[in-house]
Amino acid sequence: MRRIIVFLVLVLSIGVSAQDLKRYFQLASEEFNVPAELLEAIAFVNTRWVHIEPEKFTPACDDKPPVYGIMGLRDDDWFGHSLVEGAKLINVPVEVVKRDVYQNIRAGAALLAKLSNEKGLKKGTSKIEDYKDVVAKFSGIPQPEIAQIFAYDVYKVLSTGFNEFGIEIERKEIDMSIFPKDLFERSGLKIIKPDEINSEDYPPAVWDPSPNYEANRLYTTRIVIHVTQGNFAGSVSWLKNPNSKASAHYVIRSSDGYIVQLVREKDKAWHAKCWNSFTLGIEHEGYIQDPDRWFTPVMYLESAKLVRNMVNRWAIPVDSNHIIGHNFWQQPQWPVVRQEWDFAKYDQGSPSCNDHTDPGPGWNWGYYLSLIRSDQTPPKVISVSPESGARNFLAYKSVVINFSVPMDKSSVQANLVITPNDTVSLIWSSDQRTLEIKPNKFWEFSTTYTIKIDTGAKSVFGLKIDGDGDGVPGDPYYVEFTTTAPDVYPPVVEKGYPVGENVSVYAEMKFVFNEPIESASLASRVRLVDENDQSISITSGKHVVKDDKSIVTFKPASPLLSDKIYKVKFLAGLKDLFGNATTSDYVFEFRTDPGVFYSGSVIDSFETVNSWWQPSQSGSTTGVEANFVASSEKKFRGSNSGKLTYRFLGESGGLIRIFNPSKPTISNGQGNIGLWVYGDLSGNQIEFWFYNPDNYPVNLGSINWYGWKFVSYPIASVPGSNKQFHSIVIKQIQGADKEGEIYFDDLQVGGKITSVAQNEIPVDFSLEQNYPNPFNSSTLIRFSLPERVQVKLCVYDILGRLIAVIVDSELEPGVHTVKFEADDLPSGVYFYRINAGGFFSVRKMVLMK
Repeated sequence: MRRIIVFLVLVLSIGVSAQDLKRYFQLASEEFNVPAELLEAIAFVNTRWVHIEPEKFTPACDDKPPVYGIMGLRDDDWFGHSLVEGAKLINVPVEVVKRDVYQNIRAGAALLAKLSNEKGLKKGTSKIEDYKDVVAKFSGIPQPEIAQIFAYDVYKVLSTGFNEFGIEIERKEIDMSIFPKDLFERSGLKIIKPDEINSEDYPPAVWDPSPNYEANRLYTTRIVIHVTQGNFAGSVSWLKNPNSKASAHYVIRSSDGYIVQLVREKDKAWHAKCWNSFTLGIEHEGYIQDPDRWFTPVMYLESAKLVRNMVNRWAIPVDSNHIIGHNFWQQPQWPVVRQEWDFAKYDQGSPSCNDHTDPGPGWNWGYYLSLIRSDQTPPKVISVSPESGARNFLAYKSVVINFSVPMDKSSVQANLVITPNDTVSLIWSSDQRTLEIKPNKFWEFSTTYTIKIDTGAKSVFGLKIDGDGDGVPGDPYYVEFTTTAPDVYPPVVEKGYPVGENVSVYAEMKFVFNEPIESASLASRVRLVDENDQSISITSGKHVVKDDKSIVTFKPASPLLSDKIYKVKFLAGLKDLFGNATTSDYVFEFRTDPGVFYSGSVIDSFETVNSWWQPSQSGSTTGVEANFVASSEKKFRGSNSGKLTYRFLGESGGLIRIFNPSKPTISNGQGNIGLWVYGDLSGNQIEFWFYNPDNYPVNLGSINWYGWKFVSYPIASVPGSNKQFHSIVIKQIQGADKEGEIYFDDLQVGGKITSVAQNEIPVDFSLEQNYPNPFNSSTLIRFSLPERVQVKLCVYDILGRLIAVIVDSELEPGVHTVKFEADDLPSGVYFYRINAGGFFSVRKMVLMK
């Protein structure tokens, strides 16, 4: 059975790629018969797919017990001992489960399976929603109602999907009604009402009181920013634990900015040791080691709105001396500020009673303080796609409006008018600066639309929109566009690989369509078959839409066989977004390389790239943003390869030079110099640069392949003496892709792909069918010789007239391939004939122009 598994390519902080993690989740799912998507989502909620080794991480400032590994396993008396239990279930030492990513996932999967079996659940027969209580119990949170909030977070990420930082969790249809509408009230949470809190607190927050506080703090002069070093539900659970002796006034969730209040502001929470008497404390979900994964725009925004409300009520100055991190004692101004009355009175430690480092260097203080100060410039639109007045706007595309400041969503939506009226979905970015207006199906063809945002639209700071951008608020914003004429044509392949002759046995498949394809129509319509039309197993399938084109990639589950014909097929019924379907199959035929690769002496295996300069360090590099790193995402051999990520800034003239300052010396006797290159089908040019002793560049051709291919150059063809190899160069070609990723592995001398395997000579004479056939302009003809012999290969037309002599010479034994060019010939039937010693054979070919 053919499987297409989507793998990712982000290298995580632990050195394990997201591709490997997806595979680990899948393997553990199959071994323990639990849903892989639940393992992925649990790991996401607990750790954002980062392997936690507590001794390497900053401890939580509330002394919350640590989690272990990517699955967030526990070993304490509050959250339980899932680490020890999981290790026992898989019969692996606890210390290994702590350190090893895969074993940590296996332990988590085994524990999930145990809990599932106790509930009588089975993968494949039980619905994903049936596992809700199992997921809650897996969390280890002792309060059942808060454990349900952990489960809610897991199912929420499954229902919405996630695709950032290389983490891709596929969106699933989840029935969220499995969680009661009063879920948070059952957890002891309810919306705060002003008459319950004497107006001293923040109404948008949710009240969930902690017993850990002292009544009636005397002073309020500062606000302390914390990071939980753990997930949201677990942190709320711990801060409500009487034995923890810890609390905070508020806790804010990373994914949506949801705020829980644990202690009223007039009371003393236990969050910052001897600063508690004069400070308010706000905990933010996440880890300081991975700020980009946890410190989301919506969390910054909701936290800033909370703090803005607090400083107005408590008369706290908005500056970096009064809105501080728990790491304030590390700041340059600390020795001076510490002499102020509040710190001087209460902070008697040396240098401070606090030793924690949250929120860490990843907290964006400049951005955060600007949000708190609430920019008084009226909001305006800074960009829109399409631009106003655009013609031929694609009818399936969204209108995207970018605002200068975060907007009040409800006021914008209430003041949004689309003419003529159409059904749309409104999607906001987490920082509320970007609004996507997405047609529920697609805009009407050949229609002019006007989108108006009227004067009632406001920023989160309460200022009305400045529609014309003149700095004066209170006028509407307009954008107008006209859609394309009706699309009645099915999708077409613009370029693809592999096709043609001499394709690497390590090739992968990449095909670019001229327009977006309906993803559902791809299912079961992608084939890789051999010359007998037998299916070849494929994996790593992926479909992405970029620049209004669909890109379909996949690869054989194992390397292809040498010297074989294969076909890639896209079966009829492939649809674009408007429902136009292909009526016949797209078929792309190719033949693999007949040769055999013989490895040479490796100069550099790219396990590290410390011996190479970054492209930006070379004066030759121009017109590009590029980065070169060691990566485990794709490798020909070993653990890593060198990964080049690039983006050319112009249309032509860009150049990327990766320089090796060691400049290895090479000599003619070593044969070729070459390396394995994972091509990106960009069409840009790859070169080797040498010293001889002057600089000598060699053009190796365009990168017209996808997957691993060995490229090489004869050292003897480099003129001069004292030859040195010093650079791999990518030159931008006009019209080629402007961005991409290329990998390099095993730079070597003496490596080669032979036309015939060493010591293997054909047993018989033969003349093969030309390839491709029928052909347009050129075709390849192969023949085999068991001995050295005089060969004559000729082409004749249908009347028997001689058209061309392709070969007329004595050749060595082996398999030979020659190219026949027919640019100046008319379409028709032709014959090619070989005379080799006493061997004679004729075959027919068809030229179609």
